[in-house]
Amino acid sequence: MDQLADRVEPRRSRGAARWALAAAAAGALAGCSDGGKVPEFLLDGSPAPSAPQSVVESTERVVMTRARVVRADLADRLVAACARRMPGLGRATILVERVGVSGASITFRPRAAPHLRGCDRSGVPSESGSPWCGVSIGKLGSGGVTDPRLGILCRDRAGGNVAFAWVNPSARARWLGVEQEGYVELYRVAGGLPVRVSSRAGVKLESSSATFRIVEFAADGARIRERELVARVAG
Repeated sequence: MDQLADRVEPRRSRGAARWALAAAAAGALAGCSDGGKVPEFLLDGSPAPSAPQSVVESTERVVMTRARVVRADLADRLVAACARRMPGLGRATILVERVGVSGASITFRPRAAPHLRGCDRSGVPSESGSPWCGVSIGKLGSGGVTDPRLGILCRDRAGGNVAFAWVNPSARARWLGVEQEGYVELYRVAGGLPVRVSSRAGVKLESSSATFRIVEFAADGARIRERELVARVAG
């Protein structure tokens, strides 16, 4: 779990133009809910990357998320804002940044610590004004994180709740697919860490829980296994 499988890359500047696309992204999301269209943009307004052809051939209506392994001191203001909410994120810490359709996250492991830490955001700032609406700490065991550390308090631009959870991929998994409303959101396994996924589907506030329907893919696109993760807010 503590070995990085990816090359650590320097941060590229997203630029103001990417943020200007946020309104278009919100429109794409609305289209998906109402007309069944597959989203073309991610939460930060950037176009969704091309999904691997091997997965597309076996799964229709796939939206690829973005994942990046980066050192904290080479990242941007969002990482600095996470550090203010989540102690242990040092300048040399290696983290995994993820941006999906309805949520984005940072996951990192403090040096020699037996746990993961992370920040979640959904495009709507927290009550304190931070871009990160949620933080999580998860204990690590031999098979990964011992609890998905569900967060359901983040809200999207339409006022709905967005659920976040850590998922432990199997040893052969290269990609994790999460079933959304009318499409599958695809996450790349990265950094040797559990994958922080997000979803607007399956959130149940009355029971403080969320259900994630997950399919794992090998590097060649073969389906390894399908499962349902029912996560509950830790008490």
